[in-house]
This record gives sequence, C-alpha cells and structure tokens, in this order.
Amino acid sequence: MAAFDPTSPFRRTDALAAGLTVGQLRGPGYRQLLRGVHVSSEVEVDVRVRARAALLVAPEGAAIARHTACELWDGWPPPDWRTHIVLPSGQDSRSARMVGQAVDARASRSADGITTLAGIRLTDRVRTFLDLAADCDLVDLVAVGDSLVRRDRLDPRRLREAAATPGRHRLLARRAAALVRPRVMSRPESQLRMLLVLAGLPEPSVDVQFSDPDGRLVRRLDLGYRDHRVAVEYDGRQHADDQEQWHSDIDRREDFDNRDWRFVVVTSKGLWVEPERTLARVVKVLRSRGADVDIRSAQWQRYFGPRHRRTA
Repeated sequence: MAAFDPTSPFRRTDALAAGLTVGQLRGPGYRQLLRGVHVSSEVEVDVRVRARAALLVAPEGAAIARHTACELWDGWPPPDWRTHIVLPSGQDSRSARMVGQAVDARASRSADGITTLAGIRLTDRVRTFLDLAADCDLVDLVAVGDSLVRRDRLDPRRLREAAATPGRHRLLARRAAALVRPRVMSRPESQLRMLLVLAGLPEPSVDVQFSDPDGRLVRRLDLGYRDHRVAVEYDGRQHADDQEQWHSDIDRREDFDNRDWRFVVVTSKGLWVEPERTLARVVKVLRSRGADVDIRSAQWQRYFGPRHRRTA
C-alpha cells in the first residue's frame, strides 16, 4: 500500500486509517474538495487536483472529460466551474451521485478515445473536441479546436476525419473542425477570427510571420491580410502596466509602420459590446487598401454582442 500523502487528494477513510482524526480534517490544515475527499490546505487547488479528486470517488473506469479534459490538455473550453467526468459504459450519472454538484458525470457510449496524462485518466484531444460539441456553440467549439491543435500538438485533419464519422452533434463538429486553424495563440484571437468569418469577410491568415534576410523570425502578427498589409489584433491590455512591454509594443508598431502595415486593434468591448462597429472598422481599412469587401452575412449576430458575452 502506498504511503499516505496529504498533498494529493485522499479519501477520508484513508486519512482515518493513517491516523488522522475527524477534528484534524475539519481544521485549518486540510480542505474538503468533494464529499469524503480532502487535501492539505497547503496545496493550490488547480484543475489537476480537482480531476484527481473526482476520479477518487467516481466508479472504476471513469475518465475526466469535456471542459476539464480540455483544460488538462491546456485548451480553452468555455468557463465551467464543475469537474467533468465520463462514466464507464453501462453506468449512468446516478453512479456518481455521491460526488455532489461539483462534478458533472455523464454516461459513455464508447470506451474509445481514453488515455492518460500525468497519471490522470482522461479523454484524448480528438474525443474531447467531439464531446464538447454537445456543450458548445460554433464559436466556442472552434476555439476549443484551435487550442487543441496549436503548437503542432494535433493535426487538424484528425479533427475533420473524426467529425466526419456518424454520431450525435457531428454536424456542428464538422462545421467547427473545418474552421480550426493551427498556431492560434489565444481564445480571444480565435473568437475575433470567427467574428470576421461569420460576417462574410475574407478569413485572415493566422500567425503572419516576418523574417530577416538570414531567415530568422523577427516579427509576427496574430491575424493579418498580407496582400493588403492589414493587421487585425486583439488587445487584452494585460501589459498595460508593464513598462518594458509597453516600449516593446511601441518599437513593434513603428516597425510595422515602416513596412506600411495598417492595424485594427480590437478589445473585449469590440467583440462583445460593439461587434458591428469592429466589423465596420475592418471593412473600412481593407477598402482603403483596395480590397472589395463588405459584410455579406449576419451569422455573426447569433454569437457576438452583449447577449453573448463570454469570458476572454
């Protein structure tokens, strides 16, 4: 039997067997994660700790899934405070009733697509994408796909091939998989690209790179129309108080001015409060560079604006 380790989630029964008392477990030295599951209060409770805790009380053969699996794969799922698990075939959510409201347990229709990551049993990237089609709209699912394939972790063709097979929510999965792009660096960047695409504008290139005469990478843009020298970038202002980053941004912008590039900088307000104004700004700049563009679709209205505000 492994030695008792309070820095990893543990069952109350195992703690009592190791010599701890109920009073100690209720004291400041320990934190209750789920019913009957605790961890040392010195441990930072992150997605990995929550996942391990859920699997402790889930039926044998369960796996972390959907939003939580996406987080474990360093992806960008829509915000959800629960830990998501998939149950072994033949069991339903009543089998996980003991874990409480903090865990969302669903029955599995297949044992395929289960793997392990850092000792945690979970759905693989492809199945995670397909499963999240039941919980996401098109924009969120494209962002999930972008995050799962970035840094060459997964070939986007595998998502397209998997989405082409029969199954529930496959229509949405197929549409989203066709729009997934590698090398997207953030969820807001993915959302911004989808705003442009759903409005019927040309799709901008992702991760536009610039090299020096020796072939070394010197500059990059999140989104850009290279033929018209127009960049569209999301600015989350995470560096607003960082003087070094501020000066670096000034140098970068001056460099692109010298290259005759125009910028459309978009903030969270531009996505979720004034998306129509953002589209008009992009159209205006593209037209000034000779592009024959216009807002040719109203699909974006289903996903953007105050009624659809998301956490960036």
